[in-house]
Amino acid sequence: MPAGDTPLLAGNSSSGTALERMFTGEQTAVEQFAVQINASWHKSTESTFELAKHCAATNKELSAAAKKALMARLPFDRVTFSKLVKIGNDARLPRLMHQLPPSFSSLYEIAGFDETREPAVTVVGTP
Repeated sequence: MPAGDTPLLAGNSSSGTALERMFTGEQTAVEQFAVQINASWHKSTESTFELAKHCAATNKELSAAAKKALMARLPFDRVTFSKLVKIGNDARLPRLMHQLPPSFSSLYEIAGFDETREPAVTVVGTP
């Protein structure tokens, strides 16, 4: 360390106090951002499930001809619609909603698990 420089956390009480305030403020900001990001993540998953429920209900209600007409008006293709129908028809998944990713492709894969068992969910990095 060059002469005249003092370590930020060593013995300099005024700097230490300022640093403590900075880190405390940063920790508060981290917590606030974490809450906002997690809330948005869960909203995204909730939106995916809502979309999937609509697709499943629509699939039961409409004839094949009406579904074909509907497909022309949707922002996704028939394959995506089918995946969403499968998600929407899986009664196990909504109970695990806040432990699942918002990706409909991932949810589709999970919906394909053995239907006689509850899917085992291991969430990495989610509170």
